[in-house]
Amino acid sequence: MVIQEIWRYPVKSMAGELLKTADITEHGISGDRIIQVRNASGRIFTA
Repeated sequence: MVIQEIWRYPVKSMAGELLKTADITEHGISGDRIIQVRNASGRIFTA
C-alpha cells in the first residue's frame, strides 16, 4: 500500500488541509477534528 495524500480536517465539516507529514496516534491524525461548532441548543453544525 502507498499513501499518496494525507488530509486533516481541524474543524468538523469545514475545509481540510493537505499535510506533508502527519503524527498518527491511536486516536487518529493529530489535530484532526479538534474543534466542533455548536448552536445555542448544543447541536453540532454540519455542512
